[in-house]
Amino acid sequence: MMKIAVDAREFENGKMTGIGRFLKNLLVNAGQYFEGFEFLLLGNELTEIPFELPPYCRLIKISAFSTQVWEQFKAREVLKDEKPDLFFSPYYKRPLFIDMPSVVTVHDLIPLFYPRHFAEPLILKKLLKLYAKKSAIITDSKNSVSDIEKHIGIDKEVLNVVYNAVDGDVFKPIDIKKNGIFSEIGINNKYIMYAGSFSAHKNVSALIKAYSLLSGKIKQEYELVICSNSKSKIPCGSGCIIVNSPKDSELAALYSGASLFVFPSLYEGFGLPPVEAMACGCPVLSSNASCMPEILGPAASYFNPLDEKELSFKIESLLCDKYELEKMSVKSIERARLYSKEKFCKSVFEVFKEAAGG
Repeated sequence: MMKIAVDAREFENGKMTGIGRFLKNLLVNAGQYFEGFEFLLLGNELTEIPFELPPYCRLIKISAFSTQVWEQFKAREVLKDEKPDLFFSPYYKRPLFIDMPSVVTVHDLIPLFYPRHFAEPLILKKLLKLYAKKSAIITDSKNSVSDIEKHIGIDKEVLNVVYNAVDGDVFKPIDIKKNGIFSEIGINNKYIMYAGSFSAHKNVSALIKAYSLLSGKIKQEYELVICSNSKSKIPCGSGCIIVNSPKDSELAALYSGASLFVFPSLYEGFGLPPVEAMACGCPVLSSNASCMPEILGPAASYFNPLDEKELSFKIESLLCDKYELEKMSVKSIERARLYSKEKFCKSVFEVFKEAAGG
């Protein structure tokens, strides 16, 4: 039996982030492909698992008055008692002084490129190098490998690319008439869609501006629907609908009903929302920044995220070309199949096995 301790603090009531989806995909699906292991989930007093835990998962809540105390002292005490074979973190950090193999995850370098304060890049570089010592590293794309090697100085030989997975049981083309969310949020027309946060690197303002530049005929025919967990009240203007924290089933219905999904992000480690949209058969128009061409490939159409006029032109051109949208829809479903739960889980476990010495 291989016991794997997992930092599960990402799970909180009413919260499901990209890292949360990453971790959920592993915890829920690993039992379909592997035997002889146990996940020991380490949480804190806020941890609430928003899905039914499989029998091979066990949750321990650890109380601490600060994040640092939890990581470097309290969690370490539990690890000493439980004696797992491996410690896995969905973040780039881990308890430093633990006598066991570890795997950490560097999804992206957003804090480096879009820092919240001037010292954050310097701190991040030092911490990443520190946490990376004696740890295997998982990252989300080849683009992230290049960024980590170039900007942090970590050798690419110790970096393992594991592409995220899309839950095909949830995100698939569905009959939107059976979902009540459309009447609840007031969608009356066809619509363009975005899903994600309002963080600076997401570049949502460019999409809002591009929408305002569309012709009156297109804006009358198509609304702009923005789905986010950030509960933002950004004034989007006429024709824009904000949907706060939709359930996955509702999100799948919105993807399935959208005429076009637009992703204007300036930087991503993987970019899960456009892949989820593709899995639902929605045509995707994405920025050509960072990893997006690598992840979405020829199934998507692309634009320069710094050019709002180009984005507006691309949106209108695609909406006026129904044949092209139909072709993109078929390609989208095919592309999304590359990011299966089986491939994801097997890739993660390969890293686990190598880190634990086989």
